Amino acid sequence: MFVGSIAGRVAVPYLAAYSASKFALRAIADALRLELRPSAIDVCLIEPGSVATPMWSKGRAMRDTMLARLPAGTPDYYRAAIENLVLATQAEERGGVAPKRVADAVVQALTERKPKAHRIIGMPARLGAMIALLPAALHDRFLRATMRLP
Repeated sequence: MFVGSIAGRVAVPYLAAYSASKFALRAIADALRLELRPSAIDVCLIEPGSVATPMWSKGRAMRDTMLARLPAGTPDYYRAAIENLVLATQAEERGGVAPKRVADAVVQALTERKPKAHRIIGMPARLGAMIALLPAALHDRFLRATMRLP
């Protein structure tokens, strides 16, 4: 059993490394699920959306540092993107599922006789799973609008 993120289905602008790690985790879980089937070992990937943890405030606390580190001549849209990302983290934190909900999903996956291959936790994660299915133009338009990107 693995705990990933819906960011393993929808890459988050300006958080590419985080998204890449979650896409990789999803690939590992999917491959192992197939490889281990002959041994009757189930593999489950828990995919929550935002979880209400201190992670969000830690990122916001770095806002001034990130802005100060931008080199002279950096296009203004990067400064605006950082500000919008800070605003987005506030919304993500407010809408995040309780950590207990994720823990309960882990317990359920570990104790079920036949766990689901993918367990999406929370409405934002369900929305992300649907966004991942959209054609690229619609997918990009949605993310640009919700994140206030140029």
